[in-house]
Amino acid sequence: MDFESFLEMQRYVGWSDRDAEVLSGLAPHAVAHLEAMSDEFYESIRAFPDAVRVLRDEAQVRRLQKTLQRWLSELLEGPHDRAYFERRRSIGEVHARIGVPQRFVFTAMSIIRQRLERILTQAFETQPELQERTRKALNRALDVELALMLEIYRESWMERIRRVDRSEREGISQRLAAAQERYRDAIESAQALILVIDERENILLWNRMATQITGYERDELLDRLPLETLLPDEDARARIRSVTPDQPVTFEAPLRIRSGREHHVRWLVSANRDHELEGLLRYVIGVDLTDAHEAAQRARNAERLAAIGTMAAGLAHEIRNPLNAASLHVTLLERALRQLPSPPATAVDASNVLRSEIQRLSALVNEFLDFARPKPLRLSEHVLCDLCASVVELLKPDALHTNVSLHFSLPQRPIWIKVDGERLRQVLINLLRNAIEATAETTSPRVTLRVRRSASWAEIDVEDNGKGISEGTPIFDAFYTSKENGTGLGLSIVHRIIDDHGGSISFRSSPGETIFTIRLPGAFFVNED
Repeated sequence: MDFESFLEMQRYVGWSDRDAEVLSGLAPHAVAHLEAMSDEFYESIRAFPDAVRVLRDEAQVRRLQKTLQRWLSELLEGPHDRAYFERRRSIGEVHARIGVPQRFVFTAMSIIRQRLERILTQAFETQPELQERTRKALNRALDVELALMLEIYRESWMERIRRVDRSEREGISQRLAAAQERYRDAIESAQALILVIDERENILLWNRMATQITGYERDELLDRLPLETLLPDEDARARIRSVTPDQPVTFEAPLRIRSGREHHVRWLVSANRDHELEGLLRYVIGVDLTDAHEAAQRARNAERLAAIGTMAAGLAHEIRNPLNAASLHVTLLERALRQLPSPPATAVDASNVLRSEIQRLSALVNEFLDFARPKPLRLSEHVLCDLCASVVELLKPDALHTNVSLHFSLPQRPIWIKVDGERLRQVLINLLRNAIEATAETTSPRVTLRVRRSASWAEIDVEDNGKGISEGTPIFDAFYTSKENGTGLGLSIVHRIIDDHGGSISFRSSPGETIFTIRLPGAFFVNED
């Protein structure tokens, strides 16, 4: 679409300079709502798996939220000139390129229209004529925006069709049509990624599961080298390219999907010389092992935790009896010292040290028992944001005492989830205290607790700007600790609680940024309308 077509659309809906002037009068009333509107919009987007899968990470979402805020501001303030059109077209092309489903364009425009109409109704409540003129101007502007987005999607689809047409004119599809027809049903129903490429890495076959796993349609890879796009590991690409008819290979290597995430995949690669094409064809089959690996890891963790728990329970039992006896004798010693007219200072100091160490060991024994004999979950429905807010309030004094800036990022709509509230609080307290301690040597220490919903999952980030955690550090292993007086059980207990909820906890870290991410299943919004 060019600028002249854009002007033609404006004329078609009756857009005028008067509309631009009226709409600019709404901008000062809307500016305070733009951030909340962008937050609510992307909260709604996260509720749909088809939309979530094209989002790479939260940093990308935050950039998109800023872009939406600028988009809304420019919509109201103008000017609606050639530069405005070019920016709009660029945004639309990005949405089409990253694969945002077209149906979300309609729902997005509907959400934006409803929110802006609500704002203008409140802003011009005592001026009905101005309210109506502003509403008409807003609807004309949004109609043009919607038409522009749909035209961009249409052009994107046409370009994809032209690419397919060019490929077919080269004759590749026609020469393989007969063979594809015989095996189509079997290949399309296979529960594995199936890719056939020639020596120039043209894609000759790309099945339904390949699209489902990677997020790419076949035509989107026609102008790329598929192995470069899909395989981040250079050695894996080299192994596939070196396969010959008499040397098939099997190996495991990561697959990079459209969102940028990586899946763990077992690859089976063979080759065959095609006499019709006079070249070598490579058959690449990928079996996604991500879920199986995660399940196996959870099972290994559960077995390890059970074994360590049994040992901890026995150890705690053996320690508790002599501890009780030692505590009793220290009490007797303290009583005897108090009866002396002038007890020796060294004896008093020694008894105090003994009492302190016995209490420390007793606390350690109790922590062993908590780890060894986890209580059954007591599940109930909670507003996740309220639960997190209560933990933040509890730890504010700790943060204030250490000069840590504690931040709390909430979604616009309350997220409900079924969890054991007390045990989830225990998890958050542990992670936040660790984060606060991790920033002890940091200039301008900062800790952030962030809550969001992604499809049917609730996600909680605990982020700090401390020195970071070295790669490969077994922080979730029982009895591992980097603290001078730590027991090494805190994060093990956290891991067990999240695992008992059917969720997961992971972290990524570099100097100046560490983020722990908790994912819990079964998140939902309550319709308040």
